Amino acid sequence: MPMPLQLGYLDFTPPTNPFLTPYLDWDGGKVGGRPHTLSPSPIPSSSCLCTSCNKVCVFLLQLYAPCDSSPTLPPRPWAYHRMLYLLLCPTPGCLGGVLLRETLPRDNPHLPYEGDEEP
Repeated sequence: MPMPLQLGYLDFTPPTNPFLTPYLDWDGGKVGGRPHTLSPSPIPSSSCLCTSCNKVCVFLLQLYAPCDSSPTLPPRPWAYHRMLYLLLCPTPGCLGGVLLRETLPRDNPHLPYEGDEEP
């Protein structure tokens, strides 16, 4: 049976800072600007190098993609929250980029322990 496909579209509402509003009200998606990381630490610049030309990539988008429970995979309590960051190389002609992942357990010092059992 094929996996269901979900499409997302940009919403041009004013951006909010998820750390100034309840985190559970934020859908976790952001295009352009500066990324909102799960923890206060910035993304290390050494992680932002293009895989093709080794130049510094620029932030394109981020997606909140929590690790849902699965009957075929073991539980991942260390990855209750998961954020994916897509950075692309600004060098003309280079098609490289970087996809980064940040995870946090549900009980952590940066995000509230609230909401449903599943993210």
